[in-house]
Amino acid sequence: MSKYAIVCTSINIESFPFTGTGTVNGVEFESATIMYGGRPIWKVKEHGMLPAPTEMSQFTRGERSAIAAWMKKVEQNPSLVDQNSQMASAMGLAPKRTTTQPSPQVNQMKSEIEELKALVAALLGNQVQSNEEEDSDEDSEE
Repeated sequence: MSKYAIVCTSINIESFPFTGTGTVNGVEFESATIMYGGRPIWKVKEHGMLPAPTEMSQFTRGERSAIAAWMKKVEQNPSLVDQNSQMASAMGLAPKRTTTQPSPQVNQMKSEIEELKALVAALLGNQVQSNEEEDSDEDSEE
């Protein structure tokens, strides 16, 4: 459970950038999404900047992170609008963080790496074997 009481009072996810408003521990905030890594992520908007530099923010880094996480949950489940993040989490209404499955490209790269490792091991095995044969040839000449 978050140590911050966050309430999203409104959210608009119909067009990009998504926007929302709310309160964290009674202090109002405005947030919106930016694209990062090919997907939208939530940021706190302050002083007309998205995101505002940490030094200029009235919120701590922890509060900003918690706001972003709660807005993502509300984005996925709009029935959480006007719900306190602490109460919703405690009652099991808020979804848990999910881990993303690796993309097919990542899985393909992993299999290619395994094939390369096997190839290198085979080549090194042959090299070790060749070196041993050379050593034995030198021993027999003496």
